[in-house]
Amino acid sequence: MTDLLRLFAEADAQAPPEPPLPPGYLEASLVRARRSARRRRVARIAVAAVAVLVGVVAVPWPPRLPNAAPAAPTGPTLPAEFPAFTDLTASAVTSPPGRAIALYELGSGEILSSWQTLVAGADRDTYRRVDAPEDGYQHVLLAPDGTRVLSFNQPDQFALLDLTTGVTETMATVGWTSNVGASPQLLAWSPDGQRVAYAVPAPPPGDGRAESSFSGGRAIMDLALLDLRDGSTARVPDSGLVWAASYSPDGSTLVVQRGGGNSWLATPDGARIRDVDLTGALDLAPGMAFSPDGTLLATVSSAGSGGGGIRFVDATFTGRPVPDPLPYNEFLGWRSADSVVVHTWSEELNAGVLAEVSIRDGSVTVLSRFNRQQTCEFGLHTCDPYRIQLASGLLTRAGVRPSDPDHGPWPPRVWVWGIVIALETAGVALWFGLAVRRRLHRR
Repeated sequence: MTDLLRLFAEADAQAPPEPPLPPGYLEASLVRARRSARRRRVARIAVAAVAVLVGVVAVPWPPRLPNAAPAAPTGPTLPAEFPAFTDLTASAVTSPPGRAIALYELGSGEILSSWQTLVAGADRDTYRRVDAPEDGYQHVLLAPDGTRVLSFNQPDQFALLDLTTGVTETMATVGWTSNVGASPQLLAWSPDGQRVAYAVPAPPPGDGRAESSFSGGRAIMDLALLDLRDGSTARVPDSGLVWAASYSPDGSTLVVQRGGGNSWLATPDGARIRDVDLTGALDLAPGMAFSPDGTLLATVSSAGSGGGGIRFVDATFTGRPVPDPLPYNEFLGWRSADSVVVHTWSEELNAGVLAEVSIRDGSVTVLSRFNRQQTCEFGLHTCDPYRIQLASGLLTRAGVRPSDPDHGPWPPRVWVWGIVIALETAGVALWFGLAVRRRLHRR
């Protein structure tokens, strides 16, 4: 206390007063204080906004709920419109769509490659990606009831995907080799879903000449049968030059088309019943060539076949008259005993369509159309459908549903990139906020 009193006593009470503040100093100080407060507030808001953004992106939207069982079937349907291409379509493995009415490829390969193999749901408007070989022609097959997809995931191995569970089962093919680049081809699935007929390259002839492995411009193939009940498979003896095959509607008969020789009818396990004459016919239509009543076979133009369009063959092989050919090149299945479904172009709709065509009078009814938005290759090209398959066991009773596409939860890669971008943005915003705060603190 004494020291304090001494300091007061020694202080110069007559010291001149401090100089007055400059004009407007107080007002300017208040303005600067308000500006500093606003900057701090903006920085806090920016950091909070980025934190909220990170939280939103980190949580899947739509939420990744457990895979629910498909809705109880009320009858299979085709969509009124197949949706445009999108990279945000979920996988059928991680988000099973339920049974499918269609399997198809969608995309463009003009400059870059935007391509997907998709399944369209039969009971809901679901769309999912299916992993299939890049050269998917004759290497992937949709089951007649739409519940499974079979493909070759390795040269000597099948992959059987269950669309209702997302579970994939693998099975071996018969042993085969080819010195000319030939590979197995899936031909037909039995209506009861128990067997699949496929073709494998015949053993090399051993003469060292590549042309000896070809006939009629095609690799020589043997018939093989896969039993899905136990995964067993076997090559059918003396079945070379197989071009195509199809099961009858009741599954009791397998017609096997050969090139350069007689075709034959066989039992489901491949045992020959009798020879039949398919000379001059085009290739048996893929999938279900038989009409629902078993009286006609549909044949189509393909590699090595002459002519074009859809031609019909008497499946009773008794010489009965058959309908006139139809001028369409993409046969997709039988809608009824008197009509077929084709993929064709509609000038009126300016789009590719699935249409029901009468084999009696040629009348056409459009069932579905394909969206042609320019969403492929960064908007440079339209996305077109290719290699369409329809579930033959559902097609005859399928209705048409309104389009409300469900592509499932976003694929994991989308979430990874979203989180990375959000974290980078949060880091930049945080650095900016801290820099502003340090500057204000120095002032």
